[in-house]
Order: sequence, then C-alpha cells, then structure tokens
Amino acid sequence: MTGHPYPDAPVRLAAALRAAARARDQRRLVVLAGPRRWSGETAVAMLDDAPRAWIGARAVDGGACVPAAKARGLLGGEWAQAVFDAHDGLDVEALAAVAGTLRGGGLLLLLTPPLDAWPSRPDPALARLLSSPATPADAVPRFVTRLVRQIRADPAIAVCTPGAVAPAPAPPIGGAPPERRAGPDGCLGEDQRRAVRAVVEAVDGTPAVLTADRGRGKSAALGLGAARLLAGRPCRIVVTAPRRSAADAVFRHAARRLGLAPARGDLRLGAGRELR
Repeated sequence: MTGHPYPDAPVRLAAALRAAARARDQRRLVVLAGPRRWSGETAVAMLDDAPRAWIGARAVDGGACVPAAKARGLLGGEWAQAVFDAHDGLDVEALAAVAGTLRGGGLLLLLTPPLDAWPSRPDPALARLLSSPATPADAVPRFVTRLVRQIRADPAIAVCTPGAVAPAPAPPIGGAPPERRAGPDGCLGEDQRRAVRAVVEAVDGTPAVLTADRGRGKSAALGLGAARLLAGRPCRIVVTAPRRSAADAVFRHAARRLGLAPARGDLRLGAGRELR
C-alpha cells in the first residue's frame, strides 16, 4: 500500500478482526485516524471481496459511494463491511444509519483526521444545524470531543494511525459465542418463532406489530412467515417499504426457506402463490 511502512499490516489486522467478529456474531469498529489519503488507502487495503458501502464524497477504490446526506437510503440493506469518511464532517445520523446496516461479523471503518486535531477542526456537517450568521467554525465540537474520548477508552475499538496499525484484534465483547443454529422451522430462537407465528396469524385477521432494534431479525421473521404462508395455501403477499432495497432481506429469507435461489425481487410460485 502506498506510503505505509508495513503494507500487509492492515490486511492482517482486518482478517483477524473479521475472524473474531464472526466467531461471536459481533460487529467491529476500526478507526483510521490520519491524513485523508493515508486513511483512504488503508481502508482499501482492509476491504475484502464482500460487497461494501462507502459513505463520503469520494470512494478511494473508485467504486460507488453514497453521500452522507443520503445514507438513510441504506437502511433495510445489509453489508459485511462499510467505510464512513468523516474528513468532510461527521453526520451523526448518517453514521448511525450505516452502523445499523452492518451484519454480524462485519467491519465498520471510520476515517477521521488525527484524533488530537479532530475536535479543533470546523465540521461542515454542522452547517445545517446552525442559524445564520453562525458558521461551523463558530460551533463548539462537543460531540466530536466526546466521541474521541469514547474511542480512546473502549478496548474493543481498533485505532490505527500512520505507522501504527494495531498488530492484534481488539478483545472480544462478552463471553461465549451466541448459539446461532436455526431449528427445523428456520427460526433462531423462541422470540423469532413467536414473531413468525404472529405474521402467519395476521392473515386470518389478527393484526401484528413487530418492534425491535436494528439487526434483531424483523425482516427475517417476515420472510419466514411469508414462506410458511406460501407453502401452505394459495395467497398473494405484498410487502411495502420506503424503498425497494429496504425489503430485500424479506425476499432473501423467504426464498431460502422455500428452497429457491436467493432473491431480491418478487417470488412467483404459481397457482396463485406470490410474494411481491
């Protein structure tokens, strides 16, 4: 990697972090704190072949990127890895949205200026929150100051700087890995089993509302419930969402349960059975 004294260090670190995260179905944060070019090139070195989301004005690897202002459009999708470039400002809502799309075992790479200097730099992302004639230079960077303090205090966050890429993965969070084997019905536990039953029973007139934090399996429960309904009777099921990509996980889980190829679009099984 250009300009790095140990070109393979980021690759080894990323591999170790992925292995540790996947073993416990965790998500890992890596902070690449340094000049923009260095942090971008280091991020590229740490990415593997899995699909990635890159949030920022420009993706260093030349691939597609999403401006922070449009990061909410990623909600509902799932990524094995994501890059958030904070050199042009830290949009906190965008960072939270991106973190919510990261699947278990994934890495989030946060690109920042050097941590010592970051709080003293004007943050362009604050412009939309300020009243005229105030500018980002007038704002007190309380959030960034606190974030830097939290990053430094958390042993589960890997912090890399030019010439000092962490040689070993951050310690795991929690104890034994969670039990993730699905039962014969495809559910990972009793909570998800109850959710799937609620989806199925809703067709017969019992309304259901599923609420949970991001990444807890709501879309999976909807997909499993839809698959059970399609397997049991002729029916047409319509899924609505703010955007098509937000419903992709529902279709994938339904297709997998029905023994079909992974699907991100409509499922039509014939004989009046379809998921749209």
